[in-house]
Amino acid sequence: MDTDKVIQDLNRRFAAPLLEFYQHRIIFWYDEDKEFEDKHNS
Repeated sequence: MDTDKVIQDLNRRFAAPLLEFYQHRIIFWYDEDKEFEDKHNS
């Protein structure tokens, strides 16, 4: 999976409407295969 695909997927998920009883959206992501370890900004 590349960075552009991750960005597109996150944008899609955050753009989706929330159910009426939700006020916020939190997405947890764990890079188990460490594919994006070199992209880390410290």
